[in-house]
Amino acid sequence: VARGGCHDGYAYVTITNLSFRQSFSEIFVMTATSDVTYHKPIYIFGDQTNDALAELAQNADAQEMVRRYDNRPGVEQVKVFRDFGSGDKDEIFLRGGARSRFKVRTSGYGHRLS
Repeated sequence: VARGGCHDGYAYVTITNLSFRQSFSEIFVMTATSDVTYHKPIYIFGDQTNDALAELAQNADAQEMVRRYDNRPGVEQVKVFRDFGSGDKDEIFLRGGARSRFKVRTSGYGHRLS
């Protein structure tokens, strides 16, 4: 479950892992115009996934997603979140039932957060 809001030049995101005994790894985040997500969506339900998303899902590596979208017209920024710890505790996985909060700087140009 993902929730968020935007103010002060940031999009504030909260992700809760609702799965049972299934951890999340790297989380790919992109701010872009609606044209980007319309013409080259990250995923279409029922369709076969693209190789970049498969790499993230199967091998916990978001770098292909970064390469797929970085510097494309209409993309404001791409970012990968890898640290789900709090304080001094580094966690590389978001465990089942856990929650992570982060913020993404946005100018408003990329009015879609994916």
